[in-house]
Parts: sequence; structure tokens; C-alpha cells
Amino acid sequence: MSESPNAPELESALAKLRRPQRIVVLHYLPIWDTVAGEPSEIFAFLGSSRLEELLNRYAVTAVFHGYAHHGTPEG
Repeated sequence: MSESPNAPELESALAKLRRPQRIVVLHYLPIWDTVAGEPSEIFAFLGSSRLEELLNRYAVTAVFHGYAHHGTPEG
């Protein structure tokens, strides 16, 4: 996956949160697992693995994302 232009903004927002529960809503896919089912030639346009790294680093409780039409609901 490609670099997300939203990664710096997401990182800044997550760093400021002081809550035990962190819920993130994204347009782009943060992990490869939920791309399964989409045509492989469009993977690079669907999301960014940089987002996954941030979600793990900041111990996000749950993530909801859109953008995939035939992907997998859990990853």
C-alpha cells in the first residue's frame, strides 16, 4: 500500500488523546487483511500500511473504515 497523506494528521490526533478507549474512523484501509476480496491491481489505491503502524503504536481500541466494496469485514 502507498503512503497515506492522512498519516501525520492521524498521528497528531492520537498523540493528544488521553482516553483508555480510542475509536478511529478512516476512509482508507489501514491493514492488508481487509483488502482481501478486492482486485489486486487496485490495492495501492485503497490504503496505507503506515496507518496500521500508528493504530498499533497508540493502542487503538477499534477501527472502522470504508473504501473497499468487496473486502473482508475483519482483519
